[in-house]
Amino acid sequence: MTPSMTPAINAPEGVRATGVQGAFGRVLLVAGVGLIEAIVISFFYDSPRSAIPPSAVIGFVWHFAAVSVQAAILAIGAFAILNWHRRVDLLRNLQTSSQDHKFSSWLASNVCVFIATVAASIAVCSSMEVYTRWLWPYFALLALLGVTLMLSAAPIKFWRQMLAATWMSAILAIVAAILVLAFSALSTAGWVPLAGATLHVTHALLSLYESDVLMDIATKRLGVGNFMVEISPACSGYEGIGLVTAVLSLYLYVFRRELRFPHALFLIPIGIAAIWLLNAVRIAALVSFGAHFSPQVAVGGFHSQAGWIAFLIVSVSVMVLGQQVGFFRKFALADGNGSGASTLTTDKEGDALAWLAPFMALMTASIIASAFAPNDQWLYGLRVIFIAAALWVFRSFYATMAQRVAPASLAAGLAVGVAWIATDPNPAASAELGNWILALPLWAAALWLVIRAAGTIVFVPIAEELAFRGFLHRAIASQRFANATPLMMTVIAFVVTSLLFGAIHQRWLAGMLAGAVYALVMYRTGRMSDPIGAHMASNAVIIAWAITQQQWSLI
Repeated sequence: MTPSMTPAINAPEGVRATGVQGAFGRVLLVAGVGLIEAIVISFFYDSPRSAIPPSAVIGFVWHFAAVSVQAAILAIGAFAILNWHRRVDLLRNLQTSSQDHKFSSWLASNVCVFIATVAASIAVCSSMEVYTRWLWPYFALLALLGVTLMLSAAPIKFWRQMLAATWMSAILAIVAAILVLAFSALSTAGWVPLAGATLHVTHALLSLYESDVLMDIATKRLGVGNFMVEISPACSGYEGIGLVTAVLSLYLYVFRRELRFPHALFLIPIGIAAIWLLNAVRIAALVSFGAHFSPQVAVGGFHSQAGWIAFLIVSVSVMVLGQQVGFFRKFALADGNGSGASTLTTDKEGDALAWLAPFMALMTASIIASAFAPNDQWLYGLRVIFIAAALWVFRSFYATMAQRVAPASLAAGLAVGVAWIATDPNPAASAELGNWILALPLWAAALWLVIRAAGTIVFVPIAEELAFRGFLHRAIASQRFANATPLMMTVIAFVVTSLLFGAIHQRWLAGMLAGAVYALVMYRTGRMSDPIGAHMASNAVIIAWAITQQQWSLI
């Protein structure tokens, strides 16, 4: 039987929530201390003044340690993903097991060991004689630094219980980290032959419909007419292969109880083959587009964004294949009559797609439009069309959110809009957009501004608020997504959603503060209509000012 990570004491919910947040804060503090210590110590080995040659034992060990740190970071990330569903239990157990733990004493001990390690690093790296004499004691000091750092975060009791409860996912996380690093190293050596194979396949595809295809095997150049591109190692498709492999591996683990093994393992080579072939199709399309339409667009937005489009198509298609094809599933999908026909879920857990669909539509439209940069302005309408389509598909779900918006919420949104305008760092920027609008016929300029205003004021706020304040906040605030409500405020959910909301905007600090205001509006009213209304008010003020004052940097 797997040991339980549930705490032994039953504290009130408010106390438990405070304890979980305190435990999470200590983990973040210790992680930050460890990162700073690693950066400082690594400085002495990377410094040109270091007397330790790379061929020396400590030079080799340091290189091994650097790789180990990379693997540890990847493993921790994979471990967090695999155990995200039990994060609250783990933090509660950390809080329970740490009640008598002398956190400050262990952290102080770690700082003292760190100071001694810095002094030892200076001495060891300054002289080969000192290095030879004190090599093994120095290794012991490094090990002691790591032990005190771990014990600063949690007592031995917690580490023992966590390992007993999560040993399988810990092993999978370590294996995943090692495989990522191994594939990264192998890809460096494998880029050249794979790029050659990509060159030949792309040439074959172009030859199917182009009459004047040119290929130079020696320089790996390929083109049509006067437009030529080089199939460099980076164009071989390894990046897409790595991303698809990572996503599908995570998919196989998350849905392991529904999938049929070893049959489901075939999804990974299917995904790899699909993304590689689609990469060749992407390059062929790029060459044709550059030869017949616009070389600037071909090597600009299309070159990078088409790769992301291919990645999304392959990842989603292969996961749908795994869910719909009986060869890969343990059980057939059943409808309400048990006939085996697939149907959309109507339970609250299944509503996650309704929360995310408009934002996914927004991102998809943005990627497609970016592929045609710098001539992507007219394609802004795709955002409106895609989001509107998603809202229509799930219209019955959104109907329950059509509630009044409090005047205070609208006032908060207006204040955010005014602050956004007042803090514009470069009002004279985006002159190209203004020139483009002025060059249009009056009717075309008016049409574009109407479409842009509709998207900015109505559709984008709905998509972003449903995703950040609707889905993401609920997913972080509660272990059971279906049970979370807009009134469920947690510090972690508030901070994380505000930070990520800022991250998707170019002005990340202003975006983060705006996200925080929208979250507070939601907490105050307990309705999703209020943050959506506040966001709409903000954007209405911004785009009205941008159009009337021709301050195009705001949009």
